[in-house]
Amino acid sequence: TTTTTTATSTTTTTTTTTTTSTAPGTVGLVARWRLDEPNNAVSLAATATDVLPSEDPLLFSGMYVHGPRRGLPGARGDTHTAVQFSGSEKQFVSFEHADAFLLATGTIAFWFNPDAPSGTQGLWSKDEKGTSSDGHVRMYLDNCALVTKLTRGGDFGGKKKSVTLRSAAGSVQAGHWHHVQLSWGGEQTALFLDGVLVASSRKYKHSLTDNGQNMVFAALNDEQTASELVIDSFFSGRLDDVALFGTPLTPTQAQALLACTNNGSSCEASVVPLDFPAEFAEYFVFEQPDTSGNSAPPPVSEGLVALWQLDEPAAGTASDVAVDTAGRINGTYVGGLPGVAEAAVTDADDVGGSTNSSSSGSRFAASFDASEQQHVVVAHDNVLALRNGSVSLWFWRPRKAKSTMGLFSKDADGVATAGHLSLQVKQGDLTARLQEGACLGTGSVSLKATNLGANRWHHVLVSWGTSGFRLFVNGELAAAKRTFTMGIHVNPETMVIAALNQKGTPRNYFDGALDAVAVFGSQVVPAQALSMIRCASISGCDPNIIPETATTTTA
Repeated sequence: TTTTTTATSTTTTTTTTTTTSTAPGTVGLVARWRLDEPNNAVSLAATATDVLPSEDPLLFSGMYVHGPRRGLPGARGDTHTAVQFSGSEKQFVSFEHADAFLLATGTIAFWFNPDAPSGTQGLWSKDEKGTSSDGHVRMYLDNCALVTKLTRGGDFGGKKKSVTLRSAAGSVQAGHWHHVQLSWGGEQTALFLDGVLVASSRKYKHSLTDNGQNMVFAALNDEQTASELVIDSFFSGRLDDVALFGTPLTPTQAQALLACTNNGSSCEASVVPLDFPAEFAEYFVFEQPDTSGNSAPPPVSEGLVALWQLDEPAAGTASDVAVDTAGRINGTYVGGLPGVAEAAVTDADDVGGSTNSSSSGSRFAASFDASEQQHVVVAHDNVLALRNGSVSLWFWRPRKAKSTMGLFSKDADGVATAGHLSLQVKQGDLTARLQEGACLGTGSVSLKATNLGANRWHHVLVSWGTSGFRLFVNGELAAAKRTFTMGIHVNPETMVIAALNQKGTPRNYFDGALDAVAVFGSQVVPAQALSMIRCASISGCDPNIIPETATTTTA
């Protein structure tokens, strides 16, 4: 088959000479596309090769369009690589129809890793507009769920019939390898995600025997004529190891057949196995991601995770490093080193902010100049992936400051990821905001404290997790939403101090002084937080241990 492809906007015009192939007649593996061709930065179109041996090795080969990036780490972590697709660049893989794809029964299986699974993003499509032909199928992401729609044509069976199979909301996560498998033509049409049956239909009997449409990966093909293929709903993320089989399979059967292809001599890839050799055991392991948003790796410490004293400007250093005195994750000063201010009170017995003296060993704070866009950037690290946690800081603002200013932000534009957290002040009003994100819901909660005076220090502690979302100001509980239990463990965004990061780049810079910004691995109260901060500067004291501090403040 010879194909000439010219792509403009979302329309791909193809000139085709059709070669008819003979269906393999196997109930096993029909075709396999590893998607591990080496990267070629010069070529914008290259072949996606079918690895099955045949008289014509390109018989079932496809074409990469608009130059997706190849040669990246794949799903299994072995020497085989994957392909990165950019939705904004309209990248995809196109396969011309072949008779071998006219499968009355079959299975398709592959791996995908989305950059951000929000919106509609095509994974696999053998479709067209309308129902003049039969057996249309499309598989796509729809706001963090996996969806497959199968349609019978109007000329088959007297009326149009279709079925939509959908996984649970939030079952697809950004940056996570997922395995998908669709089987049709047997006792049921079945959709598997990560080795688990997530949706099926016993009434709907699908078949591809009358589907002569081209096949597309990493996008959807909505309309096709003799000369035009219209592509939309592009996928952003990685695809790996696509396989097509001639019979309905369970995930373990499909993976066993692929293991046969890898190992060669011990079994036959065209025969469905009844039992599985022990050496193939690793192919049956599918990682089950958290679909509820309620689990996360254990914190490195339930006590002090990180502490930025912000006293580097006072030391006269030329370095731009904001040192984490807990020794886990340093930050970077941007816009030049801030000025020097007297430190806030950080003694656990006095959180009223009524004085500038310190009994904790921290003698200085950082004075940020908003006109110079001064702030601190802390790159995301897994130590900040906290299901339960707290942030504590001191701030001092001049009376002249009138606009919204960011104190702390781990946020981004939109809701593609979850657990966005920000803390901001406008004149005397303080707001802490936590957002769920598209994968777990699009709700958000804002907690407010008002009438915070200028030209004085205020201590703020915000905590999140299974005990709810809470805001403390100067030692007292100012606001809480006990039923909002979102964490920031699914938040991969950069952390910013002295600015907001809601649009992907810092803005709303803080004009004033900040001191002792700390992160904790559990939901603590102010007296506990300040005790651990003080402990960090005392020899022999362990800030990873949460003190049993008596307090009358409860949540």
